[in-house]
Amino acid sequence: MGEIRIQCHHCSQELSLPASAAGKRAKCPQCDAIFNIEPSSITAPSVEPNPYNAPALDESTSGSSGFNTGVAGTKSPYDDSNPPPLGLMTIPLYISAVIYLLIGLGVIALGAFVGFGDGQGEQSVAFVALCIMIFGALLSFCLAGFIIFFTGKLRQRKKWAWITAIAFGALYTPSAFIFMGVPILIGALKPEVQAWFNSD
Repeated sequence: MGEIRIQCHHCSQELSLPASAAGKRAKCPQCDAIFNIEPSSITAPSVEPNPYNAPALDESTSGSSGFNTGVAGTKSPYDDSNPPPLGLMTIPLYISAVIYLLIGLGVIALGAFVGFGDGQGEQSVAFVALCIMIFGALLSFCLAGFIIFFTGKLRQRKKWAWITAIAFGALYTPSAFIFMGVPILIGALKPEVQAWFNSD
């Protein structure tokens, strides 16, 4: 049986396929792209043997889109310049960061009105309360800053940021922040989002 030559539509690598593959789909072994083998794109066989032999794919096994999603290591139709929709995950995270910032500012404003009292005991209690307020405000600001930082990393396909987002969604869901936790989890666990963060 004869062979045909075709260039990968994604990386332009020349592939060697059996002649019977014409009109079917092929998977490039170099970049994992899946594409249709159009007769117009077939080139004459070259004399040199090519190490990249691409298997033709059966439509019944490759799926309608040609990509598997949701499994670690599989090819995602999205790339770094074309990420999947992440708004369902990022918007609630940014909202929670704003809430933590407001909490920190509120605690500082409350601490400004704390009086030190007249007696020694009252002054000590007031001082401890003020220290707790300052610590709480700093904690809120740090938490807000961290959320803003790792949420920005999600569009850079940082897997640690995606796992952190899932952890925040899991923490928010059984709390008063459930209205943010549920969307975060849904957005993070969508098959196309999982495939994008798990693809190499």
